[in-house]
Amino acid sequence: MHESSIISFRWRWSEVWDNKWCVILSDSEKSRTINKQFYKKIAWMDKKWFVYILASQKNWTLYVWVTSNLEKRIFEHKSELIDWFTKKYHVHNLVRYQEFSTITEAIEREKHLKWISRKKKLAIIEENNPLWNDLSESL
Repeated sequence: MHESSIISFRWRWSEVWDNKWCVILSDSEKSRTINKQFYKKIAWMDKKWFVYILASQKNWTLYVWVTSNLEKRIFEHKSELIDWFTKKYHVHNLVRYQEFSTITEAIEREKHLKWISRKKKLAIIEENNPLWNDLSESL
């Protein structure tokens, strides 16, 4: 594709992943689709992705999610700035997290953790954090 076929750039905040991505508007629908995919890949290529588990206290309410900025997300949960599940049920302790290099791997792991039994989730937490310490203090 030639630079002359690009009309303009538009930036849009992705609410789900807290990251900017670029949509290219061009002369043809085909090149728009190719460029959109290309720039999305570039924007997400250098990111680290985290799947994390929060708990209200040992063996109580659990919350599993994925993010690209773990420190920011944990701060948001702890400060209860946003009306999320974690605010309603006071789920603030980071008891487990895992880093991934791609969003696809992270979402796969998140879905896996959400669908396994509670007993297996507890075993995964206690594997590396038997005392259920808040790991956010060591970030």
